Order: sequence, then structure tokens, then C-alpha cells
Amino acid sequence: MKGKFFMSILTFLSVCALALSGSSGLAASTTKTVDAPTAALMRFLKAAENQNFDQMIETSIDTRFDAGTRKKMYTEQFSKSSEQIKKFAIVSQTSKTPSIYRFETTLSFKDGHQANIPFDVINQDGNWKVEQQSHRMVRRAARKNLLTHTAVYRMIFSSFKTVEIA
Repeated sequence: MKGKFFMSILTFLSVCALALSGSSGLAASTTKTVDAPTAALMRFLKAAENQNFDQMIETSIDTRFDAGTRKKMYTEQFSKSSEQIKKFAIVSQTSKTPSIYRFETTLSFKDGHQANIPFDVINQDGNWKVEQQSHRMVRRAARKNLLTHTAVYRMIFSSFKTVEIA
């Protein structure tokens, strides 16, 4: 009697174990994986959304400025609600080359406006990073009326030093 009871419990536990492993296998097979360029852009945009400037610097490339200058610029820029990202969506992804991907995004800002902004993500030394200094992207966005004229000028001329004339 004890042997039959023990066998029925063992059988029951085995069936439960199989059922659980089967359901976790099903869940694993339906999970969507994100490729490396997409993950890099998502890390950058999430850092921007959370105003984590160190992570923004770490996940992007901008050879115009050192990290200290970039952090100061981000702090100034994100002090305005019109620049603070509330949420973002990646609309499309195109492979330009095996090491350059173009993304179209929709960014929603805390002041209520939305903007469609292109981003290039490049592979540099095995690491995917968001390219920040691409003036061709600024011109392209301006042609598509995705940026205001003020924003275009600010982005294009941000690499020049301001000099006061006496």
C-alpha cells in the first residue's frame, strides 16, 4: 500500500515537472529577441528618458566634445520640459551596411509634443553605439520638417565655440 501511494505521488510530481518545463519552454519560444543595434538605441533612449547622462555618454559616440562637456550640455538641454522624453517608440529599422543601422523613432516629450527623429547606430570596435554628431541626419530631419528651424541651427552650430566681440 505504501509502495503504491509513493509511486502515485512520484508519478504526480513527474507529470507536474513535465507540465512546468513544457510551459516554460513555450514561454521561452514566444519571447521576442532584440538585435544588438536595437538594444543599443533602446539603452540610449531609456537613459535619455531617465536623464541618466553618464549612460547616454556611454552608449553614444560624439567626437566633437569630451564627456564633461557632453554631460553639461545634456544637463542644460534636459532642464526644459520640451526636451525631456516621456516615452519613445522605434518605428523602423534599416541596415545601411553591416555596421550601420538607421532607425526612425517617435519621441513624446513631457510638454506634450511629439517628434519623429532618425538615429544612426554604428558598430565601433565591436560595440554598438548611437551616433550623435551626424549632421547629415540633422539636414535630413530638417528636409522632412521633423525639426524646427531653431533646433536645426542649434544642432548644426553646437560644435562651434561662441566668441564675444567687444
